[in-house]
Amino acid sequence: MLGPGPAEIVLAPPHTVLKTSSGKIRRSAVRELFESGALRRGAGSVRMQVARLALAAARGTARSWALRAARVVYAFHAGVVVGATFAVAWLAVVVVPGSRHARWRRGRSLARTALGALGIRLRVSGAAHLEGAGPYVLVVNHTSYLDGPVLFAALPAPIGYVVKGELEGNRILAPLLRALGAEFVHRLDHGRSVADVELLTSRLTCGDSLGFFPEGTLHRMPGLLPFRLGAFSVAAAGEAGVVPVTIVGSRSALRDGQWVPRPGTISVRVGSPIEPADRPSGASSGERDRASRPPRGGNAPADAGSTAPGSADAASGTGRDEHPGDVSSRRRPDAKDPSGGAPVGARMGRRPVGRRDAAPAAIPAHQGRRPHAKDPSGGAPVDARMWRRAVRLRDAARAVILAHCGEPDLGARHDVLDTLRRRKREEGFE
Repeated sequence: MLGPGPAEIVLAPPHTVLKTSSGKIRRSAVRELFESGALRRGAGSVRMQVARLALAAARGTARSWALRAARVVYAFHAGVVVGATFAVAWLAVVVVPGSRHARWRRGRSLARTALGALGIRLRVSGAAHLEGAGPYVLVVNHTSYLDGPVLFAALPAPIGYVVKGELEGNRILAPLLRALGAEFVHRLDHGRSVADVELLTSRLTCGDSLGFFPEGTLHRMPGLLPFRLGAFSVAAAGEAGVVPVTIVGSRSALRDGQWVPRPGTISVRVGSPIEPADRPSGASSGERDRASRPPRGGNAPADAGSTAPGSADAASGTGRDEHPGDVSSRRRPDAKDPSGGAPVGARMGRRPVGRRDAAPAAIPAHQGRRPHAKDPSGGAPVDARMWRRAVRLRDAARAVILAHCGEPDLGARHDVLDTLRRRKREEGFE
């Protein structure tokens, strides 16, 4: 035998030397066993090995049952908290008399108490942006059924939520939502949808702020769905600023298809108001009404094209909001030729305008907009300038919410959108 002899020889029980799966000796692990004195003990008898395995399995099973019992207890606790809070809130908001601000304050305090009892911490940032001259249109990403109570607890001022018309027939939720100033919209009925837009616009002109979920639905998968144009059309028609609000954490607290929430942290971030392109940033609703009101003579002011619908450009049809394809509107058919010849319309083969067809001398302010684009569904004409303004507001608000929520953009994922729509149709939501 070459080299020095071993310092100590140990007679260990079988299967004491540790090996890898390929059969190699784990020298460092065996050395640690030898130095700790555990190498001579061995694995023990078969009964002891079975007892140790049974004890380890029982320990894991007990831990699993303890977690299940804790979930059951928390579910019962959550049910009691939600039920009691809803009953008290229904009485405090619907039955107890008071102004809308008083009802909002009572409901907000109850919502905060319920979230705290459920172990959900609420963090709000940027609420000072709502203290400016309103009203505003709040657009919020929809991630969970907790979004409504979370906004209720986070926002300091009353907001008129816009909810789906299917809840209007609910005898329990509908009175509570009406008492809080909510408006029901009918998404599937085009005729009623037009009336709903006019109603929402009138509420904006009265000074009430509105809250929308422009995605229109929610899902379990993280990601931001495409925004519908309804909220931004209302903001453009009412010349109101759009405030993007981002909710983070509510999807993890209560996903779509679940009934029991989970404790956690939900963050609400209120962004800066996005003003319409033709509205002054400091103008209030009363100032906009005075700016858009024509003088007593009936003619709109010459410089009202940026704020009032009855501007000189809109009345003459030569403003910047003219549709690019409406070439015939740029020249009146009875206009005289500069060279002194026949009217332009007559030379082009069109009948000159007679007395019955003559335009009025003064165009009211509310009729100053020219409808350029037709509604694809065959409804009323759509003002092209309003449509462009709504699209700009939508794109700007969506960019802000995407930057704050940290979720992927599903607007370009047509395969994901088709799958989500098919599931919603199968579940009967669409």
